Amino acid sequence: MPTPKTRNEVIAISHAAADAAGIPRVLPLACGIAESELGWNARRPVNPSQDAAFWSDVSHGVWQQTVRWSLEYKDWYEANGHPAGQFPGPDVTEAIGSLYYDVAHAAEVACRQLKSHYK
Repeated sequence: MPTPKTRNEVIAISHAAADAAGIPRVLPLACGIAESELGWNARRPVNPSQDAAFWSDVSHGVWQQTVRWSLEYKDWYEANGHPAGQFPGPDVTEAIGSLYYDVAHAAEVACRQLKSHYK
């Protein structure tokens, strides 16, 4: 698991990612507050044993990236011939979801997605 981040570290990473993406800093910051109160290790559901029941809304990190809609999951199911809509199992949800505990990676993904909708 990546190194834990303080709230101030999360904010600094969020600002840097917003600047790199060319979007207002408030966009990812507001989303991160709404999704996790800027908690670097947020997870939905909190208990991984509930992942199958929550599928396709299993998510991780500050911006609560859902495993089901992440590019890493898309790459995995295409490479493994797994039906995209089916629960892939706890090992896959944890492996892919844990990538979003890396705040810099999560911020980059969130800002890329926000930029695609920002006008």
